[in-house]
Amino acid sequence: MSKTVMIPFTDVLDYKSGSATLTKQYMNDHPGRFPVYSAKTIGETKVGEIDSYMFDIEGLQLTTNGANAGTWLYREKHKFSLNGDARLYYPKKEFENVIDIKYLFYSLQFAFNLKTFDWSTKATLNNTQNIEVIIPVHDDGTYDIETQKNLAQQYQEIECKKQILLNKAEELKRYKILIDSDIQSNYVKVPITKLFTPKGGDMKLSKPYCNEHPGDYPVYSGSTSREVFGNIDSYKYDGEYLTWVIDGLAGYVMKLSGQFSITCHRGILIPTKECKDIDLLYVKYMIEPIFRKRARGRIGINGKNEYTALKPTHIMNYNDSILIPVDENGNYDLKKQQELAMKYATIETIKENIYNQIYNLTNIIIN
Repeated sequence: MSKTVMIPFTDVLDYKSGSATLTKQYMNDHPGRFPVYSAKTIGETKVGEIDSYMFDIEGLQLTTNGANAGTWLYREKHKFSLNGDARLYYPKKEFENVIDIKYLFYSLQFAFNLKTFDWSTKATLNNTQNIEVIIPVHDDGTYDIETQKNLAQQYQEIECKKQILLNKAEELKRYKILIDSDIQSNYVKVPITKLFTPKGGDMKLSKPYCNEHPGDYPVYSGSTSREVFGNIDSYKYDGEYLTWVIDGLAGYVMKLSGQFSITCHRGILIPTKECKDIDLLYVKYMIEPIFRKRARGRIGINGKNEYTALKPTHIMNYNDSILIPVDENGNYDLKKQQELAMKYATIETIKENIYNQIYNLTNIIIN
């Protein structure tokens, strides 16, 4: 392989910022056929079409603001514009014939993955100008564009294979295995809202509130793990409950116990009078696939770049049902639920291990 050098990417790329004037109102007032792209990075990134354009070149779009700040998108040559949350980078005149833009796309992804950008740490010019990329060079130090092109092709093939693996992993995660095949005679179909009343968390439980009311009682927010948002001097709930993420990675369910509170980013299922002889762990495995399916919004791969929502009103309106095992008298069979919950827990652990192995494999970056 050729020798390589590390240089600030701004040494070889010029840029032009998107326009903050390209609002929804502007696009409504200037309809046309030229696409306007935004900071959105999942699915269709076009936010509208207007009667003019800013660019007619091949380039790399950098998301500068929001949860996806620091994300790169490749734009092939066509007529388009960017709104105020993105910049377009393209080779400087003197480097047009010695820099392969697709190679730089992969090299920049690697370089920016080593940094952290988000709502607070935006990908501003000041924050990004010194980030370095690896460039293959000849023995005399000139840029080796042929090696760049070959590497870009290899990276593209790797990305395609990674995507196939990730799609399979997502399918595995969503796949629901029914342990009992005889579901007609031993189960009853019960609406979730017959057993539980969905309720949102407390809007006042912000970081400042937690800091002003320190204590021993945990507060949980929208995390999919048992990460504690804060600890305060009071609690809202005392006992065992099922809770779910309302926004962000919406629909993931977590069982909580003890004395605790939840923020407005987490919901809680309050048991009704009908919720007797019900195993919460069994219910968790039954409702989580339903909740994830019902979540509205933008869903990304591996939980990245995702913003979905599932409010208590959504659960009430959908009024989905789950299967509950019953005994010969038609009563809820608690022992059977507990047995099934243990089996589902084992299956979910196996699925999670496979998923994590695939995820870790696809996160290996070759440079």
